[in-house]
Amino acid sequence: QPSGIYVCITELSDESGSCVYNITGIITQYSPVITGEINVGFLNDNKMWSVNIILIYDSGLEIVSIKSMDISTFDVQRGDVVVQDSTTGRVCFTYIFVEGSQSLGCSIEYLCTRTEYNGQLNITRPLGSQNVTKCIDGIYVCDYNISFYDIEHDGVISNQPAYQLIQHSIDGLSSSIMSSSSLSSSPSLSSSSLSQTSMTMSST
Repeated sequence: QPSGIYVCITELSDESGSCVYNITGIITQYSPVITGEINVGFLNDNKMWSVNIILIYDSGLEIVSIKSMDISTFDVQRGDVVVQDSTTGRVCFTYIFVEGSQSLGCSIEYLCTRTEYNGQLNITRPLGSQNVTKCIDGIYVCDYNISFYDIEHDGVISNQPAYQLIQHSIDGLSSSIMSSSSLSSSPSLSSSSLSQTSMTMSST
């Protein structure tokens, strides 16, 4: 049975896998479930971290946990597409902030993987709101790569995405309309409109 436990925290983007923080503890009584807690408030903001658990045996053998746990220090913890309407091309984006976040909002970039059709939404939020949903009309059917970015308290958009949806299918306006129409105009906002919006669109 293991006699000790070692926790290694690495930055996901660091290919070297170097531990930036580690904890070593002694297991006084072995049981199928080992519990504990780590204060990760020291970790730098706007990064993704991986936590690996390593069990240490008296023989010196070390066994790395099969499953690692990821920790995000971004303000935006998750994003999703919750409503789609192929008649109007309406798409509703939702995102969740970590509790206590001082972020002004979220910047959402979406890129159709089959064409150069793309857009960006800069959305502010009431301070203290954790769950925010906003809708926009005029989005075309496609599989999209969607990235959610923090808008910091000073208005600066983070240069690293906090959350991503890859090859996410959106059932919007038909692709035949997209291929035959000009995409230079912005999609229209719904009544619960985005407070700040900027769009960049082109077609091949």
